Amino acid sequence: MKRQAMMDAMAGIEEEGATALGRSMLALARAWRACSDEAEALEAEMRRVLEEGCPSLLAVYCCGPVSAAQLAVAAGENPSRLRSEASFAMLCGAAPIPASSGKTSGRMRLNRGGDRRANSALHTIAVRRMRYDPGTRAYVERRSSGTRPLTKAEVTRCLKRYVAREVYRALMHPHDVGERVDRSSLREARRAAGLSQAQVAKALGVAPSSISGVETGRNQCRRLAERYSRWVLDGMPVDIEGPQNAS
Repeated sequence: MKRQAMMDAMAGIEEEGATALGRSMLALARAWRACSDEAEALEAEMRRVLEEGCPSLLAVYCCGPVSAAQLAVAAGENPSRLRSEASFAMLCGAAPIPASSGKTSGRMRLNRGGDRRANSALHTIAVRRMRYDPGTRAYVERRSSGTRPLTKAEVTRCLKRYVAREVYRALMHPHDVGERVDRSSLREARRAAGLSQAQVAKALGVAPSSISGVETGRNQCRRLAERYSRWVLDGMPVDIEGPQNAS
């Protein structure tokens, strides 16, 4: 069972007449639900603070409120002290370090220094892009092949460096979020065409949860929202046999 379904089943155990194991599972489900509700409340508060102080961080593709908060804390209250995006990358431990031993050249190794929480946030963003972004997947495939292929760790290091550059620009221009996309109109257009979120996700090459997040506003990825909007303006081309009922 998946986590949510498992906890719902455990929470449905009747306390009266339950065995010791059943009562333990019920207590665990109640504790999990309380912690989950508290985590959601704290994440909503983090999102509110970020939307007021630095909404451009939330607009970075695949950057959620937790990762954005970690990066904002790493930059501090005066991010302008960072002289360049290279200095910010070094602060986050995402700057490459030469690994030449005299017999090799042009090879880099991972940086074990810097703010490890910020580095973890960059890693999370890079991994999400490798999973959901077609452009990133094409980049990974290209760098992993050829005459001098990179390992997965080396490709991830390169991606984290690129993400650090985007985050630095967002920190230097905290309120530059570009053109706003009317998210409610995207859902209306999808429903009018009789398409489900899964079909839209398949056409855009992302997960259905990403489409749901864009429509409801939980997903603040400006890039994905703009792709969705352009796809709607292009007539919503899909490679499917026939539309199903809209979700």
